[in-house]
Amino acid sequence: MHKPSIALRIGASIGFGVVLAQAVVPVAAATPDAGAGLTYTSCPAGSQLYLPVSSSLEADGWIDLRYDVGTEVDVEVPPPGFDIVTAPDSAVASHNVRPLRDAMRQAGPEVGHSAPRTRTRGLCVDHTMFNSVTTKSNPAWAGSEVKAASTYSLNGVEAWYVQPTPAFTTSCASPRVSSWVGLGGDPRSVALVQVGSIAWAPPSLKYAPFWEWIDGSGVDQGTFYFDGFPAKGGVSGGDKMFAYVFYSSSSASVEVVDSTTGYWDSSTVKMGSWNPEATAEWIDERQGGGTDLANYGKSSWSSMKVSRTNANAWTAAYSEPSQIKWNIVTADTVATSSGISSSNTMSTIWSHCA
Repeated sequence: MHKPSIALRIGASIGFGVVLAQAVVPVAAATPDAGAGLTYTSCPAGSQLYLPVSSSLEADGWIDLRYDVGTEVDVEVPPPGFDIVTAPDSAVASHNVRPLRDAMRQAGPEVGHSAPRTRTRGLCVDHTMFNSVTTKSNPAWAGSEVKAASTYSLNGVEAWYVQPTPAFTTSCASPRVSSWVGLGGDPRSVALVQVGSIAWAPPSLKYAPFWEWIDGSGVDQGTFYFDGFPAKGGVSGGDKMFAYVFYSSSSASVEVVDSTTGYWDSSTVKMGSWNPEATAEWIDERQGGGTDLANYGKSSWSSMKVSRTNANAWTAAYSEPSQIKWNIVTADTVATSSGISSSNTMSTIWSHCA
């Protein structure tokens, strides 16, 4: 779900079964190649591996990798041993990762430090993934949406959630579930930026943080995977996750944290003239609306917040004037949502594969 120009902060992709991507985009070697020592990313079948068109070493040791995926994507790789939890303001200010650091510090004593960031090169992009949302009677989304009042728009959305753990269900064919927060997307004519994680069900249980960007005309720019497939950062079922989208100065920041393992990643999407949006979402998705929904039982969301353009602070999602509760309904009720509670929590419950 994406479009315009993108500036990102570490790459990866999605699919069922890990193989090296079949299509590799040829690129001119950068001189000198600051990312020459980085490990190559592995991509799932059906996705395309992009290699950097250029790289540069920044003064503080971060490596900037630039990709051309039909739009510009910049990925910043931190120096070896970088610990986002203990990093001072001066070390995170210029790399757009302060919200991640602050979120991990607030997660509690289980996050005394972060896991070392896997230092990879290569961006896996699945150009076929597409969210099928077209109307309120949605076959893909289970969760909640809020709408802003007419006097302001929304320019940020965030939440904590527990990574769903799919169970083995013989009746579901290659099932998966993606959990994400999103900005925009309703009505369909409005662009949507989303970030979260995807789980593939047994017998090949895999997890991968991702982000997507769909433009206002419904063109999906691809599903972008952070840190390879499955995630080298070690995301697992039951982990405490944080996801965040914020739009400012023609760009949207997309960020994800696994506070259980210390994994984190972020990207910056250059969106040009895209305007702040009227809606924000917290969704457990039947991916693409056409695959089977993995049996994850019951999801758990908390600290659901939005940022308003008329305020300089994050506010409770429950305080927004209009809320939509999304249930996935096809021939059967596939999954249902509790809606956002007054304590800014939510859950969805799985019922059927499709």
